[in-house]
Amino acid sequence: DNSGDIEINRMHLMEPEIMKITGGHEFFHIVQDLYNYNEKYNWLQEASSTWFEAFLTSNPTDYIPLTYKNNKIQSFYGLQRGISYGEGAHGYGCASVMKYQMTTNNLANDPKTILEVWKAARQGKEPVEAIQSFPMKDMIWYPEFLKKQFLGELYGDEVFTVFNNIYFKNNGGTWDINDEDDIEIEFNSLGWDMSGEVFQINPLFKQMPSDSKLVINLEGDEQYLYAFRYDKLTKMVSLAGESASGIIIDQLKDYAEKGDVIYLLLATYAATP
Repeated sequence: DNSGDIEINRMHLMEPEIMKITGGHEFFHIVQDLYNYNEKYNWLQEASSTWFEAFLTSNPTDYIPLTYKNNKIQSFYGLQRGISYGEGAHGYGCASVMKYQMTTNNLANDPKTILEVWKAARQGKEPVEAIQSFPMKDMIWYPEFLKKQFLGELYGDEVFTVFNNIYFKNNGGTWDINDEDDIEIEFNSLGWDMSGEVFQINPLFKQMPSDSKLVINLEGDEQYLYAFRYDKLTKMVSLAGESASGIIIDQLKDYAEKGDVIYLLLATYAATP
């Protein structure tokens, strides 16, 4: 026994594109409530409806939801833990999660698979479990999702740009290699379930030996590490290496001479029910 309603702002009545997108977003919420209207699914509702918006546009391939764009860092804060930043904001930002699951990681390659997610919610499965309650191509999918999210391959936007000085002040960490005495550092991971942490390394010592390299060792379970190179000249990011144990970055002097930056993305894929 359930009901719902949609309020319409008459200021937008002459804007058919906005009416179609917003109306479809809100209507999908009513459908979701028919499966489970428990408040713990609030962020999953927003993630689902925000992802769904693309199907209501004239150009779904290039569509980037504005609410996602303003919250795209959320998936790095932990798929469940991120709700501490607000259920709405977390759900908007996790539209990329739904897009990855319903496309890249969907064995059936059919967006209607979203129905299986909400059937799982109707059965009372937790939101994180519901998102994985359909035939997936890869059971350990969160690291690859975060890599594509970081590179902007899901919505075609530069996600790495949100990792700025404010982020590194409160999360992750930075290391400036200024001289020959800067030879080692230890970054500590918070290890939140299904989350991503980003660390920044700035090779600034241009006088380092030509054969200098960066050796990165990863110690931890259910984690995966990516290294990216940010080219300051082209403002492009590329994958420099990936591993579950460690990465070696050669030609470190070239990074320093060009002023390029190294980003490390540590993905934790553990998922506690």
